[in-house]
Amino acid sequence: MYNRLCFDVHSAPGIFQCVTKSLLEDISGVRAFLDDIIICGKSDAEYYTRLEKVLALLEESRLKLNLSKCQFFKYSISYLGYELYLSGLNPTEEKLEAIGNVCEEWIKSIEVLENVPTTNKV
Repeated sequence: MYNRLCFDVHSAPGIFQCVTKSLLEDISGVRAFLDDIIICGKSDAEYYTRLEKVLALLEESRLKLNLSKCQFFKYSISYLGYELYLSGLNPTEEKLEAIGNVCEEWIKSIEVLENVPTTNKV
């Protein structure tokens, strides 16, 4: 079984997403998006049990973690532009700022289009 993809394979992120999803889909409270794995638990014991299962599956599959990028036992995390809490989620400041910047660009584009002369001729 291969455990590496050739350099510059454009479908590599999609392939890795399929691998992690199929590997972790049977564990409730666990979601994977590309190389991010989110593990949730209603209690510390439930979280720890799920964490052990995930780590065991990753080890069996010979997938490695970069510990400097891992965060364990957090009560909130920033993920895909949102701050996730046990009670729900809120957009991060960066996401709100990005939305505001996009809106400003749209307004500028609309103003440019409104100033383009039009005719009835086609």
